[in-house]
Amino acid sequence: SLVPDHGTWVLNKQTPNRQIWWSSPLSGPRRYEYEESSGKWVWTKYIDYYNAQNGNDGGSESGGAWTEDSTSLGEALKIEMIQLFQIEDGLEDLDNL
Repeated sequence: SLVPDHGTWVLNKQTPNRQIWWSSPLSGPRRYEYEESSGKWVWTKYIDYYNAQNGNDGGSESGGAWTEDSTSLGEALKIEMIQLFQIEDGLEDLDNL
């Protein structure tokens, strides 16, 4: 465990689905899909919301679900590291996930 006092984080690669499943004691379970147009792993909650708002019925392939309001895996990791360690320096590379 990264920080025993705070719980355990689990990342699970789902290769057939092209997804990453994440479980965090801070934010709970999440599922991410790779968004080709942005080159980032996007939280599927936002993909579903985007598609519903734009009349798409599929996953991230159905029209580019990446928006400024989306949360990427890197952004989620960065937010939780800032919450835990109260630092922002050195976390810039997470923006590329």
